[in-house]
Amino acid sequence: MSLPSLSADIARRVPEMAKDSPINNALLIEDLIRKWMEANSLKRVREAAGVDTEWPVWDIIDQLILAGEHLLHDHDCDHEGHEAWSWAVKIAKTQKDAIQQALTDVNFAGAMGPENEFPRERQPLPAIGSRIRFCKTLIGQANGDHPDILYASRGELGTVTGIGCKEGYMVRTDSHKTDFGAVFREEFEII
Repeated sequence: MSLPSLSADIARRVPEMAKDSPINNALLIEDLIRKWMEANSLKRVREAAGVDTEWPVWDIIDQLILAGEHLLHDHDCDHEGHEAWSWAVKIAKTQKDAIQQALTDVNFAGAMGPENEFPRERQPLPAIGSRIRFCKTLIGQANGDHPDILYASRGELGTVTGIGCKEGYMVRTDSHKTDFGAVFREEFEII
């Protein structure tokens, strides 16, 4: 509910309010203003958490969990402070789902009206091992060492093998076992 719609709601009720006591009218207006303030504070929380962006806070937490686990387990990192990192990963795993649930609760989204509801089919970010389909044909440019290289044909299936390259994700097709970089949502999608 926007401030102009709040004003319009109050104005619409004026004839009805003229028949009622000033105390009841004050209570009615106070209730309308409280609902307006709640809806707007929820909107600010959603914006701060990046709920309607490509990187909502729970996806960022997910990636940080993966990075922490990678450092601690795959690289056996015991740098000063690694105990705190391990504890942070453990806590993040328990809180991430609660944060996502709280920010995507039906009542939470509906409190601001249908124009502000979450996209129904927001696609999660790919994790390593995710199965994918290529949205377009990907061809590497020729240089002095080699001719054009066909990395993937449109519609071909593959797998995410890594994160963090220039394009965002390292992927491979089922037919060729060579990894290459690709852009999520532009060049491939999760299946």
